[in-house]
Amino acid sequence: GGRALRLGPVLGQRPGEPGGDDPQLRPVLEAAGSDVTHWFDPQTGQPLTRVDPRSGLLRRCLPGGGGPPEPRSDWAPPRTPPWWEDPRLEVGRVTAAPQRLRLLNTLTGHEWVIEACGEQRGGLVQRALPWNAHAGGYAWRCGGAPLDPNEPPPPPHPD
Repeated sequence: GGRALRLGPVLGQRPGEPGGDDPQLRPVLEAAGSDVTHWFDPQTGQPLTRVDPRSGLLRRCLPGGGGPPEPRSDWAPPRTPPWWEDPRLEVGRVTAAPQRLRLLNTLTGHEWVIEACGEQRGGLVQRALPWNAHAGGYAWRCGGAPLDPNEPPPPPHPD
């Protein structure tokens, strides 16, 4: 899976309304909350590129270009990494193997369905704690068989 980024700091460091006066940030705002992995090369993590037919220069294919619109002698690259390379903006990873888990408290009848990262190493207890602070004190079962809540969940099986 890819990386999940929090781009608020990038948008806030521009003058004026966030993205309002910067045509290069407008597509980022429009794509907020959605998957933009198709903007990037999966091997390098860099924006896709193409050769500009007018100038013959290699250009980024990010919506809005992501760089100066035309070559200029007074243009200098930014001193900070571009937003797609800035590790400070990463808030998590996007799973390539989402797994739906149904948590049922048989005493109270409360049920929660959560989507968990299939690649995540860590147990069910940690995943259940946001919904039930006592998750570590329960007997965990899957299909009636005992389950170690400190291990990753078993692979999904068809119902």
